[in-house]
Amino acid sequence: MLRSSAVRQALTYCVDRASAAAALGGPTVATTTAQLLQAPMAGFQPRDPFPTLGSTGDPARCREGTLNAFGGPLTTVVLLTTDSAADAAVASALRDAFARAGVTLQVNAVAAADYPRIAVPLSAVSWDLALTRVTPQWFGNAGRSVFQPLLEPEWSGPRPADGGYRNERIIQLLHDALGERDPVALPTRWGDLERELLTDAAIIPLAATVTPRFHSANVRGFLRVPSLDDADPTAVSLGIA
Repeated sequence: MLRSSAVRQALTYCVDRASAAAALGGPTVATTTAQLLQAPMAGFQPRDPFPTLGSTGDPARCREGTLNAFGGPLTTVVLLTTDSAADAAVASALRDAFARAGVTLQVNAVAAADYPRIAVPLSAVSWDLALTRVTPQWFGNAGRSVFQPLLEPEWSGPRPADGGYRNERIIQLLHDALGERDPVALPTRWGDLERELLTDAAIIPLAATVTPRFHSANVRGFLRVPSLDDADPTAVSLGIA
């Protein structure tokens, strides 16, 4: 049933992003988002093709879409997660949100070591949705590190998850963005790809998370360098707060 874009779009209304972000630690470390591109990335513009009040979902619209699904009502959805505490908290929030729309979310929590094999299966997919994480590898023109592992059919590196989604229009937009050499046109390419992907509800982003880094007020020049995932050691100094 999830091959139908109408059903996938209905599921976006089942999701309570606010509860998912709260389960991840709340506004200090997790904020709701309906997109993959974030503010430091080329092509970012605020996008949410299926907005709900307070990002809490719309059970009525979810129920309407799933009950009228082609082939019969969609009453149960299988969610693949790891058995980590963070995934368990998010899965619990999602289960409650889906239940408000009359949809049973069956959680399949597997060991972290087994997750990649099940999330990117060699044969039949045993799940409907997979809870995963996508991490940009750098600031700026980082769309390649986000979208290519998700969407490129010939991608040979690690994938966050692969449920068999294929869309020739989106693949062409991906290739257009990857092949764009004009830095002025590049943000538009990534934006067009994300807009199409979100509208087709191929993914349902939940939250953007950050890693807390504690340091003294006496530290000066703490400038994070993405490639180091830490501060520039040549710029840090100590002073008196």
